[in-house]
Amino acid sequence: MENTLFMKEGFDPNELEERFVHQVYDVIASEFSSTRHSPWPSVMKFIEAQPPDSLGADIGCGNGKYLTAVSSKYYTGMKTNKPLSNVQNKNLVGTNFIPIAAMERSPNLAEIVYKRGFDVVIGDILRIPYCSERFDFFLCIAVIHHLSTLTRRIEAVNELACILRVGGQGLIQVWAKEQHGVSKFEPTYYVNCKIKAVHGVNNSSDSLSQVIEAVPGAYFPLHINGTEF
Repeated sequence: MENTLFMKEGFDPNELEERFVHQVYDVIASEFSSTRHSPWPSVMKFIEAQPPDSLGADIGCGNGKYLTAVSSKYYTGMKTNKPLSNVQNKNLVGTNFIPIAAMERSPNLAEIVYKRGFDVVIGDILRIPYCSERFDFFLCIAVIHHLSTLTRRIEAVNELACILRVGGQGLIQVWAKEQHGVSKFEPTYYVNCKIKAVHGVNNSSDSLSQVIEAVPGAYFPLHINGTEF
């Protein structure tokens, strides 16, 4: 069921996502890319667990940091002090290199990926431009939470499932609203110790419940810096 708190009749998710997701990422592409350079260990572990003859896809590849990480690992493995035979080269490539296709929604981020030497297609996760049952695995990292409705998120997962071969694997990661520490009882990382008044900001319940109309029919809480989402 959709969250009726945030939408009314006539709400256009396409308009909302175009204005507040797609256009924003195109504007901040360069700055965003400069802060996205370290691959997440859990994602690399997933990639490295794939068989060497696998074909993967990174759906919503951003600046291509996982393409870079896989490529760097391959070329590092290729370094040697003496020439290798054809058989050794073949074994080395098979062991280290896993090809990954790249798709990105933002043209400006896709351009960054292309300038890094990778092939990339511009596409929408709701209409993934790949054949069905084409890939052995896919990555979809920090993408689906940008879709504004539950229905669209389910559609995205269905699209991702369609590109997998029988027996394939997918890794989907989304941003958690709550970012707790070791214990679930600890405050989230968004808040220092506990929610408390921030100098110059009224953190009363009335203030925290304010909403803005992002696009006609779509209302969202106004987040105050230093408080939980």
